[in-house]
Amino acid sequence: MANEHRLTDGVSVEAIKTFFADLQSEFPDTYTEMTTEDACKQLVVPRTRQDNCAYVEQLRKQWSTTFKQSIANIGHVLLVLMPWRDPVPLTRAWCLWEIFCGISNEGTEVTIQLPNSEEQALENAIRDDYKAVTDTLVRVQAERADAFNPRDKDMIFTAIESWAGGFSAVNQAVKDQLRAWCLQKAVGAVEAMRARGEDSTDAFAHLCHTVGAVLSEFGEHDRAIVYYEAALPIYLRTEGEKGEGVAALYGNHGNAYENKGEYDRAIHYYEKDLAITVETSGEKHPSTADAYNNLGNAYDSKGEYDRAIECYEQALAIRVETLGEKHPSTANTYNNLGGAYYDKGESDKAIEHFEKALAIKVETLE
Repeated sequence: MANEHRLTDGVSVEAIKTFFADLQSEFPDTYTEMTTEDACKQLVVPRTRQDNCAYVEQLRKQWSTTFKQSIANIGHVLLVLMPWRDPVPLTRAWCLWEIFCGISNEGTEVTIQLPNSEEQALENAIRDDYKAVTDTLVRVQAERADAFNPRDKDMIFTAIESWAGGFSAVNQAVKDQLRAWCLQKAVGAVEAMRARGEDSTDAFAHLCHTVGAVLSEFGEHDRAIVYYEAALPIYLRTEGEKGEGVAALYGNHGNAYENKGEYDRAIHYYEKDLAITVETSGEKHPSTADAYNNLGNAYDSKGEYDRAIECYEQALAIRVETLGEKHPSTANTYNNLGGAYYDKGESDKAIEHFEKALAIKVETLE
């Protein structure tokens, strides 16, 4: 019966080949006649002393670097998400390590695919609730991944922990890759609806609005605006000029233009959002406070600090009345007021508002 203690735990075939190559390089005339004891005394022990670690640890390090190099040499990692709602590969240590090696190797392409049977289900889910889809897919926790062989799991976890950033770096890298892929699928869903002649439907407008918001989060504001403009005529037709979706779309338009530095256009759309929200929700409503706050941000960015302060004061009054003094949104408004006063050069007032914001945040976080 085999003795499991003799397993080369964490040692790849390539590492063993490297070991023999080292013997040949160090002892070209005698390596063929060396015994195991000779190899240990003349190669292993000196290297152990030099690196201050067991030789098997060197081999394990060679395993992880060799694995990464092998992925780089192949140049392509294919990830099949099956099923998309709970992808098995994202729960397996080997799969996550391979994905991370692909992502972290410059020049290695990581392709994500779905089985044909899953494509339509994912498109429908994206149309219904894009955020729920991304939340499902990015629940990656490498530290909870498993492996069939516990030794493999320990070996992979050791490799991950030795990497800069450890598990958090692996988790973030995989999540970023999945978010980018989700966005690509969402854009593809828009084009699929357009190809099917569904580009005048409520569902199409909703998806365009969603894709625009996600693109803006990725910093692609010009592309976001294109999708917002595709959605707007449909919202206007189905909801009318005073529709809730129309107001939200104007607000997101404003956000995209503000991030582009086009503050006058941002203010134009924020004012449209504010006018609709006041008329439909009333002056004393949290959504109205949000609209005032957005408008204040645009004026602040433009350098019109008095107008920014006026908008922030409106937002603050509404939030205190509707949400209360001790609320995170109220704290954010105090913080924005502090920023506007600071930009205006009124440091004492800035400090006063920053201190109020801080006090609320400390109290609400406890």
